[in-house]
Amino acid sequence: GVGLVINKRENTLSKYMKLAGFGILWFFISISAEAGLVPIIDLAYEHRIYLPSVGFFMALVPLACIIPEFFEKRKMMFRKMIVSFFAVVIMIFGITTYFRNDVWKNELSLWEDCARKSPNKTRVLNTLGAELINNERVTEAVKVLEKAIETDPNCWTAHYNLSTCFAKLYQNSNRVEVSSQTSLNYYGLSVMHAEAAKIIRQGDPAESKKLKIVLNDIHRVKKNIP
Repeated sequence: GVGLVINKRENTLSKYMKLAGFGILWFFISISAEAGLVPIIDLAYEHRIYLPSVGFFMALVPLACIIPEFFEKRKMMFRKMIVSFFAVVIMIFGITTYFRNDVWKNELSLWEDCARKSPNKTRVLNTLGAELINNERVTEAVKVLEKAIETDPNCWTAHYNLSTCFAKLYQNSNRVEVSSQTSLNYYGLSVMHAEAAKIIRQGDPAESKKLKIVLNDIHRVKKNIP
């Protein structure tokens, strides 16, 4: 009888260990492609852990089930402790997910959250500026995109987005009270930022002198806008 109990226990542990081993293998294989073996732009991106997390929990659950097997006299107590622990973890994750959904409600709220956490990253600022343009918050977009260019003067997409901003401001100048000179400045800035974007994107060293002239003109015209 004792032999049957020991044999059953060993079979149970063996099954748990096999499942845990498979989960660990799953985790490392699925995450290896994005853990440095393949060059990527983003060092961290939460959706990349979705598939590996299947293996993580596939290993975690059977390992947690193994623990009570080593405490024969207190097996039920340890099972209740483990179940309670996972219940608390699930509740905490559920609450944080609920509040995180408020950030993910649209692209603008997501990139605003990114900008609060990474206020000096060019990509974040440039994308936030583009989303502000899409939401017709052009004046705010100008400030954000100008900061993006400060962090990376070679960000041609920020110049392109600024060109769009000033084009919109020029188009709206007929509906708001601005001077004719300011309206012309908006138009000129739209053209000049588009030209700067074109030169930077081409990356031709021979055009560096022309780019410098365009950037100086942009700076000069902006000083004349109230």
